[in-house]
Amino acid sequence: MKKQLLFFATIFPILSFSQDRKNQFHLNSNSDDYSIYVKLKSENSANNKLKQEAQASNFFKKNEVEVIGSLYDKYDLSKLKKKNSSIVDDKQSLEILNNIYEIKANKQSKEELLQLAKKLESFEEVEYVNFIGNAPIEPPYLKTNNTPNLEDDQSYLNSNPGVNAKYAWSIGVTGEHINIINIEYGFNRNHEMLVNLPHVQFEKKVKINPELLNPNDKYIIFLEHGTATAGTIVPSRNNIGLTGISFGINSFTNFLEWTTKGNNRIDAITRALSTAKVGDIIIYEMQGIGENNKRIPAEFDNVIWDLTKAATDAGIIVIAAAGNGGQNLDSSYYRSYINRGDSGALIIGAGSDDTKHSILSFSSYGSRVNLQAWGDNVLTAGYGYWNEYDNDNNRNYVLFGGTSSATAIIGGVAALIQSYYFQQTGKYLTPKELKELLIETAVPQGGDLTKNIGPHPDIKSAIEKLDVEYLHTKDPIKPLEIKTYPNPTKDIFYITNSENSNLDYTIFDLKGNILFKGKTKNTVNISSLTNGVYMLKVTDGKRIAIEKIIKN
Repeated sequence: MKKQLLFFATIFPILSFSQDRKNQFHLNSNSDDYSIYVKLKSENSANNKLKQEAQASNFFKKNEVEVIGSLYDKYDLSKLKKKNSSIVDDKQSLEILNNIYEIKANKQSKEELLQLAKKLESFEEVEYVNFIGNAPIEPPYLKTNNTPNLEDDQSYLNSNPGVNAKYAWSIGVTGEHINIINIEYGFNRNHEMLVNLPHVQFEKKVKINPELLNPNDKYIIFLEHGTATAGTIVPSRNNIGLTGISFGINSFTNFLEWTTKGNNRIDAITRALSTAKVGDIIIYEMQGIGENNKRIPAEFDNVIWDLTKAATDAGIIVIAAAGNGGQNLDSSYYRSYINRGDSGALIIGAGSDDTKHSILSFSSYGSRVNLQAWGDNVLTAGYGYWNEYDNDNNRNYVLFGGTSSATAIIGGVAALIQSYYFQQTGKYLTPKELKELLIETAVPQGGDLTKNIGPHPDIKSAIEKLDVEYLHTKDPIKPLEIKTYPNPTKDIFYITNSENSNLDYTIFDLKGNILFKGKTKNTVNISSLTNGVYMLKVTDGKRIAIEKIIKN
């Protein structure tokens, strides 16, 4: 009982958000088991948490409530505060996590849980109660059916209607210095696009739920969803097949919603926060449940909103799916959510894959949605609906869709922009700066403008604006242009570029293995290689160009 009383008696007195956040709890039809979170009002002093200790004691005993502990202490989020001490944004949002407690109640029915929440919120000292269903919620993916060519039709990499990732690559920006944390159910580590990438990994000391690994289980598609997300962002440009938008990032780490201990996205987000640092990108490949069981942003849940605000105030970029429920987030049902204000996350809607950039029918929308990207026809790894070579599920591919594909694309875009800014300044854009930059330089939404999903990003325009307004350079960086000849070749080929600069080169095989590297003005000798196809990476120190070399 002492632990239960400390729940109300040991929270630090700090300021909280002023809006009323009670009566926003809900139970969904998707789950029969829930984690319960209670947030206390931080403006109350320790002595006034409850008017009488006896009242608290009787309440807990009568309702069979056990306090597990605060999110702040459970994952030692003091480390996050120390790591990000130089960030000027509001640090109170991080300390407020001291006031969010997980509790356990021995209640069997949904009606009893709802009554418990009402009783808890009747205490003036309780700011809100939040139920998080422990049953897995499908990621925001939609299956599409068109079948483009594998490499040539990764057209989301091109200029409008794509995001123009290839421009960033041409000036040597591939995602260096950036770490991405993806929060969802997992991915197929053995997929041919991921297996040789040591920087693509699962979080440490946490094991994936075995149901996700059974190819005959209904949840295998949840695992494939993570494969598709990773396949959009990270595959090396030296492989046959896909090229990830930000293939040069430092790391891509999957934090697991569903572990051997159960399904709990709050735990996954909090674990991610405990390891993240300034400039990292956290992707929420998840959706919440709104009116009539429709899918919406995960931050609709109070606890996720608080965790997200803490992350963005600490200088961490959060990119989250708007959800596939076709919901108007400005409607009266979601007014309490909108009234909380901006968590700092980039909320991503699903748009068309053409220059209209119009909303797709399933995408949730509204003033809270910031940006859009393709919600269909995004060629990536996983599932096998597009193709499965030799009936091998480690060589399967799909046309990814939904707000999932859109969110994955924006994750890659953000990595490229942050990488460029860091290369130039040694610093990272804040979440607010990045959001404003991407929106201001994007291609406007077309089609039905009454359903806002935001504009479509353009990496080239964003980099040029950074050069002119942030970095104060007169001219944007020009791409590194090279020519290789003869190609195909027998033993020797030549590299030329218009600037005649001294270039570093690296030659890879098609599995991404480095064969040799060197420095040359124009001549490269590959007589030691066997006949075949190789990849050549050339750089002048700032810019990068990549070519395919054939030896015969």
